[in-house]
Amino acid sequence: MTRTALAIATSLAAAFAAAPISALAMDSEARTVTVQYGDLNLNSTEGVDAMLNRIERASESACGVTSGRADLRTQRFQRECVAETIANTVETLGVASVTSAYADRHGAAPARTASLASREG
Repeated sequence: MTRTALAIATSLAAAFAAAPISALAMDSEARTVTVQYGDLNLNSTEGVDAMLNRIERASESACGVTSGRADLRTQRFQRECVAETIANTVETLGVASVTSAYADRHGAAPARTASLASREG
């Protein structure tokens, strides 16, 4: 079965669930973003780059990143949420070419990090 969509979800309640892909949202409101990738060839550099770009944009949306101004605490939380959501999504996707490109782009292979809740406390 070919997977053609990946759901990226954020919610306080689902922060530690294996699926759907999750991270903490600062307002604890659940958000789900679906990333379509049936049109991408994940065996090509262009397809992998496009997939990572889609994951990054969807993660920003799910974590509430906007072009407006936010206080420093909110900005930090959003950066951490985005980073963790991207890493979790790449890990869950489980496509070697995407994982490798993620490592090249972010300087390390995706690894589940300590929960954002422990950092906020």
